[in-house]
Amino acid sequence: MSSSPRYYALDNLRAIIMWMGIVIHVMINHHTDESFAIIPDPTKTWLADLLTGWIHVFRMPLFFILSGFFAAMLVARNDLKFMLIHRFKRIGLPFLVFWPPLFIGFVVLLMVHQHILQTGTIGLDPSLVQHPEGEESGFHTIHLWFLCYLMWFCLLSIPIHKVMSKVRPSIKAKGMVGFQILATRWWGCVVLTLPLVGIGIFYRDGILSPDGAFLPNWKELGHNGLFFLFGWLFYSCRDKLFQHYQTLVWRYFLMGNVLFVASLFALHAKDQGLLPEWSVNLSIGFVYNISTWLWCFALLGLFLRYFPHHNKVMQYLSNSSYWVYLIHLWGTMGFGILLYHVDLPAIVKIMINIALTTVFAVATYHILVRYSFIGRFLNGHKHTRSSQKFTEAHPVSNPDIKKPKQTGTL
Repeated sequence: MSSSPRYYALDNLRAIIMWMGIVIHVMINHHTDESFAIIPDPTKTWLADLLTGWIHVFRMPLFFILSGFFAAMLVARNDLKFMLIHRFKRIGLPFLVFWPPLFIGFVVLLMVHQHILQTGTIGLDPSLVQHPEGEESGFHTIHLWFLCYLMWFCLLSIPIHKVMSKVRPSIKAKGMVGFQILATRWWGCVVLTLPLVGIGIFYRDGILSPDGAFLPNWKELGHNGLFFLFGWLFYSCRDKLFQHYQTLVWRYFLMGNVLFVASLFALHAKDQGLLPEWSVNLSIGFVYNISTWLWCFALLGLFLRYFPHHNKVMQYLSNSSYWVYLIHLWGTMGFGILLYHVDLPAIVKIMINIALTTVFAVATYHILVRYSFIGRFLNGHKHTRSSQKFTEAHPVSNPDIKKPKQTGTL
């Protein structure tokens, strides 16, 4: 292994789960339970519930694991100051620039949806907007809450890094041995799940739901921070853990499926009144969060084992994924509104919306971002039309930090 390897497998994994945002934000509008929907569609399907629940198990936890891994890499190859500056350029600034227009577009689309619900026609009338009982109107981070928490974790790494710098190397070494045991033993998932269960008792069914606030709350800091910390420590013993997850990939997949199905049965038992009320959040949260860890380990192993290299498709998906993450909600909401009165089965609407949003995301990326200053702003470089040579750079990347033009972001 070279001194500054590129972790293409992790890069490919990040690209795929980032693109999954399109799928999950289309699916939630067709949930049988409308409380999850952004713009509820009149057609429902249990498949939307199932697929959204499955993606939700691993998607954001994996984001935080990968982000912690690459943040630790930036510190190891350079220093803490470099990591903080790098993250501000690739996370903080894009949030400050893109949140205002994205939020305005989000609010406009919500008003259009309310107009359709109350008048049957497309239009804009702020007076028709209704807020759920007990919920106040106001600003929130929409789907960009992930960027906010990444910046908070980077800032929190300052005091942690200073404290750790005073710890004796022998103690650090013993700590990393302990972490490696925790990350590879069967009972490690149970130990890692316990703090998530404790946090989950404050949420419906024991499953964390982000509130979208600009200032973090301790529950989301603790839950998401555990995955970020895992990724940070993961970097220090990456070679052994890479080998472990590759070797046991299918075992993790099997157990992840078993525990995910168990969480579905637990949810069904709750709906049937078969679980004591006091045990609902504990029991569901326990099996659900164990399945989260198992699925994270399984997907890490899968991509490390079978997708360790880039190809042209993955290169394009990787470069476009940051833009897609930012802009996709406009597509899923906008096309959802256009399809609202269309008399089609839910699954057909879902497929059409995913396809149209994908085309929208790719077209806007290729025309507006890939060859422009926006691409440089988001990814640290822009492509040139005269050259097809690929330069790796995107939100969760592993660049050779000594080459500034190839820096990544998240």
